[in-house]
Amino acid sequence: VSDNDAIDWREAQALKEADALPAEEGMQVKQRIRELASRDRMLIQDAQKADQEFKHATANQFQNTMAKLGDGISVPLSQQPSKDQLILTFGQVEGEQRYRQIQVAAQAAPDIALLKTATPEQAASLLSRHEARTSSPDYPFDKNVQINIAQTWRDIQAQREADPGAYVLQNSPRVAESYAAFVTASEGKDYAAFEQANQRYLVDSLNEQRRLGITKPGLPKAYVTAVSQDFLQNLKTDPKGAVARMAQTGQLLKDAPYAMQQVATAVGPSGVFAMEGVSPTIVQRLAAINEAKQDSSKLLPTNVKASDVNNAVAKAFAGLTRTFTAQGANSPSFRYMEAAQKLATQR
Repeated sequence: VSDNDAIDWREAQALKEADALPAEEGMQVKQRIRELASRDRMLIQDAQKADQEFKHATANQFQNTMAKLGDGISVPLSQQPSKDQLILTFGQVEGEQRYRQIQVAAQAAPDIALLKTATPEQAASLLSRHEARTSSPDYPFDKNVQINIAQTWRDIQAQREADPGAYVLQNSPRVAESYAAFVTASEGKDYAAFEQANQRYLVDSLNEQRRLGITKPGLPKAYVTAVSQDFLQNLKTDPKGAVARMAQTGQLLKDAPYAMQQVATAVGPSGVFAMEGVSPTIVQRLAAINEAKQDSSKLLPTNVKASDVNNAVAKAFAGLTRTFTAQGANSPSFRYMEAAQKLATQR
């Protein structure tokens, strides 16, 4: 019998008994009986509403807790639903089961968080801790925890390989700190501080990527933009400084070909020369020739024969050719130089 049914029965009984009273008194008593019954129904309605809200809030709290723990985020006990809350919401059996699930997830959360900075060997050890046991009273849930951790590790590996520079920047406090110092230095004119911050960031970032087993260490786009702008914007006004800083970057990236290629693509042929330690004079000359490839008047007056332009470009490249022939045709700068020469001679 529901609470409302009980109220209806008591009201009917009371009204029936009131029929035996004198007419005027009976009317007053019946009115009071109906008022009390109406009040009881409202109290029950309020209690039911509060109960529904409590259960809805507890269910949401459970879901949020499990979602955070599943992502490796620690959840304080004060923010977790209690065992009593879960039993009141889901019943004795399911409530106790859900409470145990929180305990299991809470034990796994720190290891999930550790996966973000774990080496492959460390990750294998962490994953082995959470293999589901067939003897578990809640084996399906434990198996889901194991699957979730394994999937988290696969996702982390994919993120590392997709954008390794950005990954270590987001997940390594040391790399984040050194990158912040680099950003600050790149915004000023203290180039000694720039070189120091650049070296510190590249060393920290590449070391962390290698520690994590990343196969192709790389750089975040913002860094590539900053170093390329420093080189390209300062090459004319401060060629020695611009080339020296780019040479430093090239030296630090010599064992990271993918990262080297990221910078090379941004700075162009003259920047590649600089990264390989070519003198500022030659780098400036190549930059001027490349700039002139779309405007031959920067080499010679406009009303000259094409052969004269070609001769002037060939003369400008003569020193470069002698310099890099000794390094062999497989030298990256030699190949860039040949490509730049072809472009420069096109009208």
